[in-house]
Amino acid sequence: MALAISPITTSDPATRGPSGPLFHQCRRSTSEPPRLIATSISITRRPATLAMDQTAATHHLPCPCAHRIPCSRTPHRQRAIFMIATRLEWLYAHDPEWVRAHLLTLAPSPESSDPFFQGTLATKTLPLGLVQELRPHMLERLYEQQLPKGAVGVLAATLLNCWLEKDGPAQKEKVSDLQLREILVRSDNVFRELVIRHLAMWSKKAAGTMDDQALRFIDKVWPLQSIVRTTEMTARLVGLALAIPARFTEAVTLLQRRLVQASDRVPGSLFYQIDERIVADHCPALVDLLWRILPNSSTLWGDGIENLIQRLEVEPSAPEHETLAELRRRAKYRL
Repeated sequence: MALAISPITTSDPATRGPSGPLFHQCRRSTSEPPRLIATSISITRRPATLAMDQTAATHHLPCPCAHRIPCSRTPHRQRAIFMIATRLEWLYAHDPEWVRAHLLTLAPSPESSDPFFQGTLATKTLPLGLVQELRPHMLERLYEQQLPKGAVGVLAATLLNCWLEKDGPAQKEKVSDLQLREILVRSDNVFRELVIRHLAMWSKKAAGTMDDQALRFIDKVWPLQSIVRTTEMTARLVGLALAIPARFTEAVTLLQRRLVQASDRVPGSLFYQIDERIVADHCPALVDLLWRILPNSSTLWGDGIENLIQRLEVEPSAPEHETLAELRRRAKYRL
């Protein structure tokens, strides 16, 4: 049967992995389903491998013989590893012992780790048990900045979820405050930003039920090192505080040592559609926050910030001191 082999190029995002080396795709010239052709080794046919063969089409597994893992350096080896790794969550749920023996060993291999993690982190989430086993290898790639942004987002959400989850009678976190803080210090701004964005989004959707966790993150997890005290991280932390309107004053109090004054333009979208409870019930804290982060020159203020200051002026709870008066004076001279 004739085979047509075509390289996957960077201009073909639909068939390309998240990033990394170009893969090769095999397709038959007949109407049969695609099948990966590669030199492989046979593995003991455990229940997982039998089920994989039976449900390959249903679960879009890489080939009907999914129990075979490529072992030689053929042109299709990386593609096969990538395709199998995209179904790692399903395989782990079906037979974790088989996955540990035959798939997780690919993670530390220099020749296999790239396609393995590109496939593993191509999903939205990962099982907590699988994360615990792969965490050292994933963090190593994170620290070396060898993960694409999409994969970093999955890893950020997964580790944050592990921090939120309690395990066992002692209700111990799968990722402790100290562990997550160390990860934030050693990672880059992309990972830090994604962690805060996920927590802010989840807190906002939870409508108050995650306020305690958000405050604990600010107080116990977020580092105090100068490497994280940047304008970009300040904006994200402000977004987290705005996501918990009922506890906004407490959040601002905890953020005092973690914010920096902006040296560049502050986007007005940061305060767009701000919750009315913050303006009405936490006016002094909001004024204090604006005073801390807004640049001295009002020309760097984004659109809408001066309107927010005008709203604060008419609030009965607005503080009657020079801070609000100075912000009002600067807003008048904004170009």
